[in-house]
Amino acid sequence: MIRQLFVALSVIGLVTYVLPAVAITVDGIVYDDSGATLESASVWVVHDLGIRTGKTSATGAFSFDDLTAGEIDLVIYKEGFALGGATGPLSDDASMDIALLPAATAVARVIGPDHAPLGGARLRFAVLDDGLRVRFEELSELGLPSIRSGADGKLVIPWARPGGFFSLVVSHSRYADASLPYWPVGDTPATVMVPEGGELRGRIYTPDGIGTNGSRVDVYAASGLMERVFTTVRTDAEGFYHVRLPFGSYRVRAHHSEFVSPPPPRADLQFRGSDALVNISLEPASTIAGRVVDQSGSGMPGIAVSYWMEGLPQRSTLTSAEGQFRLRVPLGEGSVRVTSPPGYMRDDPIDTIARLTKVMELAVDPEVLRALPVIRGVVEDVEGAPVPDAVIQAKNLGMPIWQMTDENGAFEIQLAFEPSTNQALFTAQHPRRFQQTQFEVAWRNREAVTPRLERFEANLTDCDPDRILNDVAALRGEPAPPWACTSWLQSPVRDEESGEPQLQLDDLKGKAVVLTLWGGFDNAGPGYIWMEWLNTLHAMFRGDDQVAFVAIHDGVSEAVDVAVYVNEFAIEYAVGIDGNNETFDRYDTNGIPQTFLIDKQGVLRYYDVRGRLLELIKTLRNEA
Repeated sequence: MIRQLFVALSVIGLVTYVLPAVAITVDGIVYDDSGATLESASVWVVHDLGIRTGKTSATGAFSFDDLTAGEIDLVIYKEGFALGGATGPLSDDASMDIALLPAATAVARVIGPDHAPLGGARLRFAVLDDGLRVRFEELSELGLPSIRSGADGKLVIPWARPGGFFSLVVSHSRYADASLPYWPVGDTPATVMVPEGGELRGRIYTPDGIGTNGSRVDVYAASGLMERVFTTVRTDAEGFYHVRLPFGSYRVRAHHSEFVSPPPPRADLQFRGSDALVNISLEPASTIAGRVVDQSGSGMPGIAVSYWMEGLPQRSTLTSAEGQFRLRVPLGEGSVRVTSPPGYMRDDPIDTIARLTKVMELAVDPEVLRALPVIRGVVEDVEGAPVPDAVIQAKNLGMPIWQMTDENGAFEIQLAFEPSTNQALFTAQHPRRFQQTQFEVAWRNREAVTPRLERFEANLTDCDPDRILNDVAALRGEPAPPWACTSWLQSPVRDEESGEPQLQLDDLKGKAVVLTLWGGFDNAGPGYIWMEWLNTLHAMFRGDDQVAFVAIHDGVSEAVDVAVYVNEFAIEYAVGIDGNNETFDRYDTNGIPQTFLIDKQGVLRYYDVRGRLLELIKTLRNEA
C-alpha cells in the first residue's frame, strides 16, 4: 500500500525542514598475528559513491572521515599477509582492530568452453569466508595486485586466509564472466569454466552530455527484485564501459557522486553473437531526508531505507546513529520504503509516494517503528481439551516458524519479521493422534486465538521419486541397508570391548527410525531449516521408546569438525560419521539432507517425507 505525498516546490507546506548530512568516521589499528602493529598497509573503503584510499601509520592506525551511512567494504592489504577487513552496514562512527594472518595460496584453474586451459583470465571480484567483499577490478587500479591466469589456466591467489574459503568472479576478453560459488583454500585447484556470451557496452553521461570517468556500473539479472549484483564495472576516462555476460536478460544502473541514474534500462543478450548497447544519461539529484524512530521518538540506527521507481529499487541507504537518512533520487514519481529490522514493524505500513517535479531537498515525516506483536493462543483437541506438545507451523510468512505448545496447550510466537500479508496462516497438529487444523491470525490485532483440531487421514501415498534429489526408489520396501560408520557421537549404545559409542540398525529393532543423511557444511538455507525441523520433532518424541532419530554425516569432514557441526546445529540425538562414505553409497545418496523412515521390522518404508513427516512418524510408531 502507498501513502501518497505529492511533492513539488509549489507545495511548500510539506517541506518542514531539511536534515543535514551526517559525517561518519571509520578508524582502527592493523596488527599481525603476533600482535605487532603493521605500518604502510594499504587500506581502502569502497562505498556506494566512490573509493577512499589510505595507508596505516607507524603505529598501524588508519582513519577515514566524512563517510555517509550505507554498505561499505573495508579492504586491507600488505604483501605476505592474507587480505583483511570487513564488509557490512555503516550507520555510526566505528573503530576496529584488524589482525592480518600469514597468507596462504589458493589456486583456481580457468578453462574455456572447449575445456582447454585459458590464459589471460582476470580476477574481477571475490568474497572471502562469506565476510569480506573485494572488488579487484576497481582496487587493482589503486594498488591491489592484479591477478591473471597463466598459459596453463592457473589463477594463483597469494593472499587467501589459511583454512578459509572463497567465492570469485573471473572475466576474459573473449568470454562471459564466470563465477565460482565456493572453494576451500588448499592444494586442490578449483576449476572455473568461462561460458560463451555477449558483450554489454555503453557510455555514462552527465546531464550536460559529458562522459563520466570512474562511474560504477552495476549489472543485475532482469528477474527478481535486483537484490544481487551479477557483476560490476567502472567507466573509463571518456565514460565508456563494457563487460561480457552469459546469455540472458539484465538491467543496468550507474552510480555517480553528484548525479543519479534513471530507472535501470534492460539489456538482452539472447543468442550467440548478440550484444547490447546501453547508454545512460545521469540526472540532477534531489534529496529526500527523514528519520526512523521508535515509539518513544528516539532515533533508530542502521535501518535500511530505499527509494523505488517503476517497481524497482532505485537508491538505498542506512539510518545514522540518530536515525537520520538521506536519499539522492531522480525526478519523477517514486516511493520511500523503510525495511523493518528483526522484531519491529512499521507503525504505518504504507509507503510514502513522492512526485518530484523540480530538483529540491525535501524532509518527510518521521517513520515510526514499533515492536512486533506476539501471536498467542491455546490449541484444543476435538473434545475441547488443551493439547500439550502440539506443533504449530507458519505457512505463509516466507520463513520457517514452528513451535510446540506447553503443558497447558498454550503457545506464544514472537514474530521476527513483519509479514507481507495481514493474515498469518498456521497449522496445528497433535503429537500422537491424527488431529490437525489450519487457522488464520490477524496478527496486527494482538488477539488470542483458540484453534480446535479436527480428525484427518494420514497421507500415506506412494513416494514420488521426482520430489527428491536422490534415486532411492529401489530401496523402498526392502530391509534398510546396514550402517558402516567409523565413529559415533551422542549414541547411548557402547561397544562392549572398547566402551566407545556405537550404533547399528539392529540396536533399534522395534522402533520407528527417522534416519537422515546430511553434512554440516550445508549450514544455510533449506538444509539447515530441515535439520531444525528434525530437532523440533525429536523434542516432541523425546523419551518415546518407540521412535528413534539418527543422523549420519558424510565422510569428508574430520570427527572434530563433525562435533562442531553437531553443536552448531543443536542436534541432541545420535550422529554417526560415515568415514568412507560407504553408508551414503548403500543408501544411494548424493544430495543432502535425505531423510528415510524405517519401520519397526527394519524395512525402509518412506523416503519422500517433506510436508508429511510427522504424520508418517506417527503411522509407523502406531504399527504393531
